[in-house]
Amino acid sequence: MDNYAIYNQNFLKPITFWGSITCFAAALWSFAPPLYLYFFYGAIPSFNEIMTGFLLIISFSGVLWIVEPPSYFPILGIPGTYMAFLAGNIANVRVPCSAVAQNAAGVEEGSRKGSLIATLAIGASVLVGIVILTIGVMFGTQMLESFPPIVHKALKYVLPAVFGGVFGQFALRNIRLGFIALVLSSSLILLKLPVWLIIPVSVFGSLYVGVWMKNRELNSQI
Repeated sequence: MDNYAIYNQNFLKPITFWGSITCFAAALWSFAPPLYLYFFYGAIPSFNEIMTGFLLIISFSGVLWIVEPPSYFPILGIPGTYMAFLAGNIANVRVPCSAVAQNAAGVEEGSRKGSLIATLAIGASVLVGIVILTIGVMFGTQMLESFPPIVHKALKYVLPAVFGGVFGQFALRNIRLGFIALVLSSSLILLKLPVWLIIPVSVFGSLYVGVWMKNRELNSQI
């Protein structure tokens, strides 16, 4: 049995099986709190309230349901996708951990080796996250109160710094594409377009340009 068959049969197949089960179970389990409130306390919102909440969620997260899976999949791989979407904190923890680990290991995103490295990195980030969350729940308030005001101001720049670092890491691999993606997203922001339009146009626009540039490069070599 070659490495490709071992990867598919012994590694990918059981992960796909259990990943599908756990993600589906988590989706069903998310209905447990409202069902508990209904059956034990008789609390149920009206149809209008349910639709209002649904539309609010769609307006904020609807675009992400379409954009995130194809955007993150090359970096996370199949096993990493199951773990990341189940554990959460995809953009600010799982993707950076996976990207940095693959870069340090010198493997290509989307490859079998990249998928293995991403699995290890995301698994480690989940375990570390559990430890940090446990400490944060127990001592987080006391720790934050002990920080000086300048630290509180600096914390709001953590997420932009993470995104900037990840973008810079990939932009260095293709300076032209990175520049185009930066100009495209910045232009949409300066035009003050709604977020639900900025995100898909930036993501899929950059993907289209990247594919076009790659095809053009391949055609020039023929």
